[in-house]
Amino acid sequence: MKTGIDLIFIPSIAKLMENEAALRKMLHPSEMRIMKAEHLAGKIALKEAFFKAFEMKPRWLDLEVKETSSGKPKLIVYTVLIDKIEKMDYSISHDGDYAVAQVVVLMKK
Repeated sequence: MKTGIDLIFIPSIAKLMENEAALRKMLHPSEMRIMKAEHLAGKIALKEAFFKAFEMKPRWLDLEVKETSSGKPKLIVYTVLIDKIEKMDYSISHDGDYAVAQVVVLMKK
């Protein structure tokens, strides 16, 4: 089992939003449909938590965070790691100036 967690200061994402080129290197167009700092912070935190779980350098566009009708995020993995994952669960939360995300991965044997 692998786990990763990330905490993001939302005002730093508000500052990052001034650089659209940088955002495009981190986020898919679908992830930028809602251009609110807290929304983007949650998506970035979820991706970072995934990278931490796998102890890897960020390859931002290898992951895409989509929304389900229930509001729970859906993490799409576009990398060979998907073949090693048995089951994965994750969550994003916001409070005040912070967004946090956690990923828990059960690996195939």
